[in-house]
Amino acid sequence: METRINPMAAGESTVRINLVGAWRETTVYTEAERAALELTEQGTRLADSSGVTDEAWANAAKYFDEDQLMALLTRIFHSGCRADTG
Repeated sequence: METRINPMAAGESTVRINLVGAWRETTVYTEAERAALELTEQGTRLADSSGVTDEAWANAAKYFDEDQLMALLTRIFHSGCRADTG
């Protein structure tokens, strides 16, 4: 299953792409996007955290239904697997 997406080809701006690492400090992302970024950050920083908090999950659930959350988690997982295998 191919999961790679070219954000620029999908119409994303270079400003938003370049600011993704500073998502907490910028205002270019919607509240739903911020919730997804928080879920992604917590789900991928397992070495220095205890995983996704109930608060982060509840916040994401305000914007995404169960199917959307599962799709997001699947993308996070597959992204991490590719990073681990080079």
